[in-house]
Amino acid sequence: MKITIDRDELADLLASASAVVPARTTRPILEYVLLVAEKGRAEFFATDLDVSLRLRAQRCDVAAPGRALLPAKKALALVKSFDGAKVTVATSGENGEDVTLDDGASRFTLRGPGGFVFPALALDHAEPEVWLPTSLLVGGIRKVAFAAAEEGGEYGRRAFAVAGVNVGRKGARLRIATTDGVAVARYYQEIEEGRDIDHTISLKAARILENISAGAERLGLTFADSATTITAGDSATLKAPKFTSPFPDLDKMQIDVSGHTSFDVDRAKLLSALRRLALIVEGKKTHAVLLSLARGGVSVSGIDTSAEGRSDVACAYDGAPLEVGANVRMMAAALDAIDSEKVTVRLRAVVDGRAGGPIVVEDGAGWQYMLMPIDHVGYAAEREAEKKPKKEKADAAAS
Repeated sequence: MKITIDRDELADLLASASAVVPARTTRPILEYVLLVAEKGRAEFFATDLDVSLRLRAQRCDVAAPGRALLPAKKALALVKSFDGAKVTVATSGENGEDVTLDDGASRFTLRGPGGFVFPALALDHAEPEVWLPTSLLVGGIRKVAFAAAEEGGEYGRRAFAVAGVNVGRKGARLRIATTDGVAVARYYQEIEEGRDIDHTISLKAARILENISAGAERLGLTFADSATTITAGDSATLKAPKFTSPFPDLDKMQIDVSGHTSFDVDRAKLLSALRRLALIVEGKKTHAVLLSLARGGVSVSGIDTSAEGRSDVACAYDGAPLEVGANVRMMAAALDAIDSEKVTVRLRAVVDGRAGGPIVVEDGAGWQYMLMPIDHVGYAAEREAEKKPKKEKADAAAS
């Protein structure tokens, strides 16, 4: 087998394939990417036995057809280091298991997997059942994926936590949503009416989809009992297992915000303030900061045993003072996932200037984030506990 391909395209193909390769595995063959070259085309395959991916090279000359196995991450690192505009990939060695990478100035030979056989993948070209605009599907996933529960992460064992993104359509309304059991992120858009959808894509597959969909105006989805297949034209096919547990009905978790106090604020400035305070409270388990709303602005404050601080952000607000505790990491991740100039923050006053119920953040363009607040009384107690060591040290020094 021998092909010549643009270095940048090969790097992109290997990067997308490497995202499928498992970080740790007892099957070394899964660390490899299968390259299949035929007359006029070359395709790359990767799998972790759950998620499978097929990628087709768009600018490639096939000098000799055949198959090759490349160690994904090592091959990617080498290709990215090359200076030449083109890379020749060819099989070598006694059994044709080794692979040579050559950019004209550098030449490397990568050893084969030693007789291990790459798994057979069912990634047939089939007419999709549903087509969705790439900008809405991938853009929506990008806006909500931050709120999904990571596999084995802090919230992975919570009730209703989902390590994936749900894609749903009823009539002409597209909904993309997820939850980690603590917060909910969702994105709604009106689209062309079509078949109803209610399917959850794993978080890993959702992230890979963003990498492989560049240049495709729409994405095709095919649903089976055990998996979802997503195609981006003829350049990529992604297959991911179907979630076995039902996705929580987030539409029933809508909050009536008619009685909420709301304020519009510059998203980038509020995000900067949150990031600054995150540096102060990074050692705290709750990552708690206090949002204090008063006439003309909102302040973000935080404290730990070694530092405390406050950052003020101007906003158009002329109501009574209101405070709420929040997880600064989660708030910052939400604001970082969108690109709107302004966001609307909604709080529900409970008593004595304290807010209760979910903190609701909206961008005015179909995106909404709901985060449970950190108990104000608990935050105040934590703040006093942080101050106590300072006082004890001061008293000891004075005596």
